[in-house]
Amino acid sequence: MGSSQSTTLDPKIKEIFSHRRLETDMEARSLYKGQQTAQHYAAHRPGYPPEMFDIIMSYHKQVKTSGHELAVDVCCGTGQSTIPLTKLFRQVVGADVSEDQLQNLPKDVPNLTSFVGLAEDLNMIETGTVDLVTIATGLHWVNVDKYCIVIAFICVCV
Repeated sequence: MGSSQSTTLDPKIKEIFSHRRLETDMEARSLYKGQQTAQHYAAHRPGYPPEMFDIIMSYHKQVKTSGHELAVDVCCGTGQSTIPLTKLFRQVVGADVSEDQLQNLPKDVPNLTSFVGLAEDLNMIETGTVDLVTIATGLHWVNVDKYCIVIAFICVCV
């Protein structure tokens, strides 16, 4: 990630999400460990209404690039917010710290790829290639300052 872009997070947003931050990589990786936990999560974690994706795409049309090439869903878990994106983008990447969660993503989605990794370390994504990044309900688990810097590097629209 070779650019020197600067990203500043709105202090109000930063305050909202600073109350719970995982301090170590190991702490993050232990949250959803185990196949039984991941299978239960996949079976019982509710999905998102289609209207949410309509709103996301409405906003997406307004930004500098409204491309539909690559979307990245961070903290994707078992895919509740990832799978709907596969109908809207040519390629979708799901990233999560839990390999067990990722193993419970649907296997029959040809335009879906997944990676095990922290939200703050998306070095598997080429700089300046991402049209949309989502993090449905995982922002409170990440280091928001680092995450925003990473997103600034990988996004086309920043």
